[in-house]
Amino acid sequence: MTNNSAQSSPQVHSTSARRNHNGLRTRARNLLALSCGAVLALTGLGAVIAPTAQADGVSSGFMYTDDGVGVTILGCDATCENASVTIPSSIGSLPVRSVATTGWTQTGIIDSLTIPSSVTSMGSLEGQQIRSIAWALNSQLTTLPSLKYNNLLTSVTLPDGLTTIPSYAFYTNSALTSLVLPN
Repeated sequence: MTNNSAQSSPQVHSTSARRNHNGLRTRARNLLALSCGAVLALTGLGAVIAPTAQADGVSSGFMYTDDGVGVTILGCDATCENASVTIPSSIGSLPVRSVATTGWTQTGIIDSLTIPSSVTSMGSLEGQQIRSIAWALNSQLTTLPSLKYNNLLTSVTLPDGLTTIPSYAFYTNSALTSLVLPN
């Protein structure tokens, strides 16, 4: 009888150890997922995977949020790929005031991007696949977003209200052949 209890005791211990091991593995997996999410959010690399903000809606292919005063464009869906894209100056009755760049990496190549004069702030356009960028006349944007690491960019028409160009704004843009300065 002592042999049977000696044999069953290790099995109970083995099952308990397995549960503990599985619990540790689950906690480690959750910690890894949380850590990866934090790194992606802090570095901005999460933009390649998914937009960081939840869209309030989609209008003519543009994902956006609104705060009741103005609209922020989050990106564009597949209709922008290989197209000439003009961001609207308003959606509904609200002006488009900001362009975040989290969703632009998901559209593929954009032939040309025109930004309306209503936009007063923009996220970085570093490394985006855009061939031509132009700001509308009378643009209210004062600080140029970074355009570096965009090897497809051939033409840029700078905004009229521009007062600041960041250091290395056009770094490694080897295809850039046209830069139109504001009046």
